[in-house]
Amino acid sequence: MAGFLDLYMVRTRRFTDEDILGLNSCLSERSNWLIVSTVSCCFVPGTAKGRHGVRDHKLAFADAVMVGLSGHLDAAEKLVARADQIIKETQRLFETNVPGTFTGQKNTKKDVQQRIDLFDKMLTQVLA
Repeated sequence: MAGFLDLYMVRTRRFTDEDILGLNSCLSERSNWLIVSTVSCCFVPGTAKGRHGVRDHKLAFADAVMVGLSGHLDAAEKLVARADQIIKETQRLFETNVPGTFTGQKNTKKDVQQRIDLFDKMLTQVLA
């Protein structure tokens, strides 16, 4: 993961003003932050099976949430309206995947891509 972030930092040096404005717009989208807050702070992997809580917040999961949501900004209002369903489906993700999938215990490129893909697919299903 550190190598990925280092590479991203190097690439950001070539960002144009337009690139930066686009990223800023994406990050400042109020609806996006509402969903991020709801999902990543209220429903995070816990230490005990089936338990989830703020104390055990994992950045790996928050990253998957952010990337997953960024692909659905055009449906922000629908996501906000379905926040309860997103929380329920997020719980299902924790319970039906291998322990550690969303906690960053495994942090290879493949693991990061899998976390993002699982969360993104769940959002796509909620929006269907």
